[in-house]
Amino acid sequence: MRSAVLLVLLLLVASLAPAAGAVRSGNGGPGTSSDGPTDQMDGTVVGGMNFTTVSVGNALFGIRYGTEAHPGPITIFARYPRFLGVAEIVDPQGVDLGRRAIRAEAYMVHRIDALIEFTDLNGNGLWDVNDPCMTVATGLRAEPTAGHALLATAWDLEMREHTERGTEVHIFTLTATDVPVTTFAAARSRERRVDRIVIEITLRIARSTAEDAIPIYTVHIDPATHGVESVRLRGERRVTAEHMTGRFKYNVTIDNWSAASGGNSLILLTD
Repeated sequence: MRSAVLLVLLLLVASLAPAAGAVRSGNGGPGTSSDGPTDQMDGTVVGGMNFTTVSVGNALFGIRYGTEAHPGPITIFARYPRFLGVAEIVDPQGVDLGRRAIRAEAYMVHRIDALIEFTDLNGNGLWDVNDPCMTVATGLRAEPTAGHALLATAWDLEMREHTERGTEVHIFTLTATDVPVTTFAAARSRERRVDRIVIEITLRIARSTAEDAIPIYTVHIDPATHGVESVRLRGERRVTAEHMTGRFKYNVTIDNWSAASGGNSLILLTD
């Protein structure tokens, strides 16, 4: 059976000083550091295995994936700055002590874990869980599963990029072959193989100019302790800024999945 699953997610990146995109790649074993995203993001989230990243200004988009030496799932991650406003800092007498930009960093991590074959009893195309608040006492009641393929395996990566009407397009194609599938039947399990699974991730980066309303806060501090005594929204200032918008989607293609039953469906398990 040949099937495809499409998931579209939106990643919004705003920056006042964007730079051209740059691609980096590297590798490292589990528990080791590398000169890529482990230096730029939490190593417990994206460290180890092989990776590739695209940096645009202060934003970072990347993919980590398993190898023959260190099998693992595909993890898509991103880090991007958010500008939340300006703080005007004053002492109790109202003396201006300076201004500071209020910045924050947002993180996104999306892991592709497994393919699950299930019997769609009500025909709605979803793997329904009747008791989402699972407890040890009640257990989990869901539509029956016929098998699964765990995607913590070795992946081969191919990359290409081009420009469409001023939009940067980066395409990452990851391929795994001879992937084991565990099938459940009559309280017994057996293993079979899927010829090939291809996950194609497309990242599109566009730039635009727009007017933003920047909030201005007055922050009173205690000069002795440097602690914040009060914060008050003073107003807004409208500025023209350059924005970067990043959107990614991925397609999943499976070659030669032999369903346990002709009426079964596949679902992609992610977290």
